Amino acid sequence: MALKGLRPGGALDFDLTEAEGDTRAVSLDLPDASAAASAFLGLSSIRGGSLRVDATLPAPGSEAPILGRSVAKDFTLNNAPFLAQILQLASLAGFVEALSGEGLGFNELSFDFGLADQVLSVREAKLQGSAIGMTGDGDIDLGAKSLDFSGTLVPAYTANSILGDIPVLGDLFVGRDGEGVFAVTYSVEGPFSNALIAINPLSALTPGFIRGIFRENREE
Repeated sequence: MALKGLRPGGALDFDLTEAEGDTRAVSLDLPDASAAASAFLGLSSIRGGSLRVDATLPAPGSEAPILGRSVAKDFTLNNAPFLAQILQLASLAGFVEALSGEGLGFNELSFDFGLADQVLSVREAKLQGSAIGMTGDGDIDLGAKSLDFSGTLVPAYTANSILGDIPVLGDLFVGRDGEGVFAVTYSVEGPFSNALIAINPLSALTPGFIRGIFRENREE
């Protein structure tokens, strides 16, 4: 099946094709990522942006999860409660004010995902912007409207992460792709309406390779 159309922000393109072992390959290009976030996740804090999703659907009758990768580009976050609380706990008041005002702009959000039994598993998520960056892994229960998520917040992302491009030293001080020299680990757990948010300020003082101690290991 192929579907092409027009959205207010541009052209929409959807393709569904046969793949190996009776699976099906899906690709979606959507010019307004904010509409997708509102429709599928009930999020109203995203403005603008484009969205690309590539996924594999299991064979008919199979209970295997839907697996894929999603990339959103050039969007703005505004009045995002979870992010605002993380920034506040990390003593980044200036970013909180920007988030509640005109919003914070981001270049890209990318992550791998699996979807089964209304649970969206997000892995290797990376959010990139000139002001801040974030990494994260976790599970979002769409049925119960709850989440269990953790990762790293990187202030002054562009300058903070540039050391990661230097061989050896980058691996030592930055840790892994998407992180920076100075960063704090965070966790978000509980229902959407009243999730418990915490940060570990000590992680900001540790090199990247040690910072991994503060991360929660999750199954793929």
